[in-house]
Amino acid sequence: MGRRPNPWVRRGRVRGVVSALLVVMSVAVLHHFAGHATALDNGVGLTPPLGYNAYDHVGCCANETTMKEQGQALIDTGLHLLGFKYVNMDCGWIGGRHPNGTLYESPVKFPSGMRGLADWMHAKGLLLGVYSDRGTHDFSGAGLGMKGHETEDARWMASVGVDYLKVDDMSGIPHTQAGAYADYATIRDALNATGRPIFFSTCGHSGDNDGHAAAFPWVGPKCGELANACRIASDVRFWGPGTFGTNKAVNVMAMYGGNWSHAGSWPDPDLIYSYKPVGPTGTNSVCKGAGVLEYCTGSFCDPVQTHAVTQFALWAVMGAPLLLSFDVRSLTPTEISRVYGNPEIIAINQDTDSSGHGTAGGRRVAGTDFPESTSLDADGSAGNTCGAATFGVNRTGVEIIGLRCANASSPESCIAACCASAECTTWQWNPHHSPSGQPIDHCTASGDYGPCWIGGGRVGGGAPTWTGGSKAALPPPPPPPGPPGGPNVWIRNLHTGATAVLFINDDVSAHAGVCNIACLRAAKLVVGQLYAVRDVFARQDLADVTLTADGLTSPTVVPPDAGSVLLMLTPK
Repeated sequence: MGRRPNPWVRRGRVRGVVSALLVVMSVAVLHHFAGHATALDNGVGLTPPLGYNAYDHVGCCANETTMKEQGQALIDTGLHLLGFKYVNMDCGWIGGRHPNGTLYESPVKFPSGMRGLADWMHAKGLLLGVYSDRGTHDFSGAGLGMKGHETEDARWMASVGVDYLKVDDMSGIPHTQAGAYADYATIRDALNATGRPIFFSTCGHSGDNDGHAAAFPWVGPKCGELANACRIASDVRFWGPGTFGTNKAVNVMAMYGGNWSHAGSWPDPDLIYSYKPVGPTGTNSVCKGAGVLEYCTGSFCDPVQTHAVTQFALWAVMGAPLLLSFDVRSLTPTEISRVYGNPEIIAINQDTDSSGHGTAGGRRVAGTDFPESTSLDADGSAGNTCGAATFGVNRTGVEIIGLRCANASSPESCIAACCASAECTTWQWNPHHSPSGQPIDHCTASGDYGPCWIGGGRVGGGAPTWTGGSKAALPPPPPPPGPPGGPNVWIRNLHTGATAVLFINDDVSAHAGVCNIACLRAAKLVVGQLYAVRDVFARQDLADVTLTADGLTSPTVVPPDAGSVLLMLTPK
């Protein structure tokens, strides 16, 4: 994590939240989950944050107009009434530093200044979030990180009215867990010293132990010492396996079992992605380099609606941050009522005890880990320009993986470079990635920003700003994997005594969801008890059910390919 191999493939980042008063809990307290345990008591993060984040939507291209449009959309859709108040920019906002070291925002992107934008948000009841890095530069390559400037940066953010700070790990040195922990602790203390409650979100799983099982002893337990929220795996762009698939993050959250999710500290499986093609075209003159991202062609959205719906429902049951990273203005009334603005789903996510503290997160009670590796398909030679090829694909066919910069002066020479490489199956030509002042056929010393990209990957579409293709015609996306991990049942026990039950069908065919007797016991659902049953998506009451040793069966069939059914069971 933290170092990006090229501008098309961004390694996982993490977000988190910090407090003004740090409560360093003992191991005994960390393992006591009967009630809430407030890790950071700065007045924020008592429940998971709700709002908007610009990264999957516009990458490093967010400006004052973007932020105001999305903030206004939270109001116009009524989402703000449910708690969606954070409006967070990502990379690309920093203009530089004054001679005294003080930050300033890009005057081109933010003509009213950050103070002016914060005042606009606050006047509408919204909150403003910004982004930085624990090292010397951020993901955009042009932005300045906080290393050596933690105190003055924290003071500046507090002075201009920032409410949320997300700190990445793209340039941290040493790039180790110990290094990340030390830097985030310094930033935490600097924020606390300002006296302003700023939600602090970290990207803390750096080092060799990035990823699945190794994240357990690092991010989950340590998040409570550092931040209000902490990313626990790579970025997610779509449902399924692969570098940017949901499966790794979901499996880590299943490993945590809701134990590390509590008031003041929320493990974060990443942003809420869209199933709609969105994002910049790459022609924006104020946003170049890493800010030029091709969405729904380079893994930044999942074109299958059921995947997006299930992700949102699962994140809600987990007790994870719900930060919408797409154009909120695109939401239809049905999407708002059934999913993103469904008050019953949001209530599950925002569940609190009698003192207003968020309760323990959801947990998996049936099923096994989803596959994390990317499947392979073999193409025949029909339609090939360079011979037969085998290349990595994912469930949706939108991920670009394993590309590298190649020196080429034209699309034709880029194709030739791919054909000359035995491992190359995919090429892309994007002249907007050629850095200013560099020859068009030149890759930088770090291997980034050249216009020609070749390697083992898959192109899932096209856009006016770049050209690309594969050696063979693209086959249909492969079917979703079957067991292990086909069906999953996730639950969250709520403070009211009710239990949210989410059936996920990751198999290839539709079938009823089943929570057997072992699942019921794990969910703390009682055999012989009469329960009122409610379909949360439809917001309709169903027939009451008395649980038996045969278990609980979903009243409707669960659709295939990451379909889901979300129920609320309330004892009567």
